[in-house]
Amino acid sequence: MYQIHHPQFGEIWLNYEPVDSDYVRVLETGLGLVAVYPTQTQEWELQAILDEELKRTDIVVVFYHRDLWLTRDDIISQDELTRWYHREHIPQEKKYRIFDLSALIHGSVHLSLRSSFPEDPGRWDTSTAGAILVKRRPGLSYGQAFRMANNFVDNLNKLFNGEYLNVVSERLEQAEGRYQAVEEVTPQQLLPSHSRKAITDELDFQIKYLAKKYGEQLPLPLYIESENQTQEV
Repeated sequence: MYQIHHPQFGEIWLNYEPVDSDYVRVLETGLGLVAVYPTQTQEWELQAILDEELKRTDIVVVFYHRDLWLTRDDIISQDELTRWYHREHIPQEKKYRIFDLSALIHGSVHLSLRSSFPEDPGRWDTSTAGAILVKRRPGLSYGQAFRMANNFVDNLNKLFNGEYLNVVSERLEQAEGRYQAVEEVTPQQLLPSHSRKAITDELDFQIKYLAKKYGEQLPLPLYIESENQTQEV
């Protein structure tokens, strides 16, 4: 468990480590005190999300590099992609729009639909050895398909690099002069961003959700955004 010191409620033990104690909001509700805060998504959760993304058939990623080997032989083979790179027509073009995919691999993985990265102008650590395939459908233009592919790549980058957060809402009980998290009030919400605005917007959304669920028993937040300190206990 993780301990913070709250200026109003004193010592509080949480079940997860907040990414920043400034984001911990403590609310008085009809259930008692509730702490709402963001925590780092666990690796097994990220892997589970990534596994589901890699199974999709509406948008598909393949990459052939010794440090990033992603195959979808049920959709396209390495040989077929090599032929496409050599400007040969392949059957998949009838069902999918295909976009070149590059990766900067140096300690971590960063994908891009661009052929180069500002961080690697000499392309020493850049490989263009993959593709994103977006399934064609009526009314889907090239530009829309490209944006879908780009958004998909952005999400993969967040998964590869652990940029997801979970927003937790926990009910607190007082015992032995301190407050301790005893149960989660709502399911954890995934947040694919570390930006301050995204975090505060999601916290505000969760507070409004709780206010709607518990009605007038839940005033909007009683919290102080500074002076909290977090430590593992």
